[in-house]
Amino acid sequence: MPVIAAVQGICYGGGTEFILACDIRVAASNLRIAIPEVRFGLAPDMGGTTRLPKLVGGGQAKRLIIGCEEIDAQEAKAIGLVEIVVEPEKLMERTMKLAHKIASMPPVSVFMAKRGINLAVESSRRAGLLFEGAQSVYCCGTEDMKEAVAAFFEKRKPEFHGR
Repeated sequence: MPVIAAVQGICYGGGTEFILACDIRVAASNLRIAIPEVRFGLAPDMGGTTRLPKLVGGGQAKRLIIGCEEIDAQEAKAIGLVEIVVEPEKLMERTMKLAHKIASMPPVSVFMAKRGINLAVESSRRAGLLFEGAQSVYCCGTEDMKEAVAAFFEKRKPEFHGR
């Protein structure tokens, strides 16, 4: 299942590395985020140097990690560190709305889509395309796919069972 982080206020060091491990990050506009370990003679040790460059690129990751720069929610969104920014009072509402939307989708296709995206980020384009072909063949035979199509044409809410 996808993991969605809802983050607000101060998010430093290990907290930042924790949200990097999530699939989607929703931030409150009051977010201040940094990975300041280098300042203390350390280096990120919970995936920061591995995950951050994949999200924001090498230059931005170096600026944040080596330069120990703190950024706000809008800059975090602009560089791809968070996907959504909302006012603090709307943070949980927006996060849960997205979570419920994803939860209403066919579980097998959500699983396959997440797996395919992760593979594409971590390997070659060729490997990603091969996986897409295989997962497409698999998903086309599921009960959930047939239910989704039937519910669409019958104008009703689908009932998925993860099969």
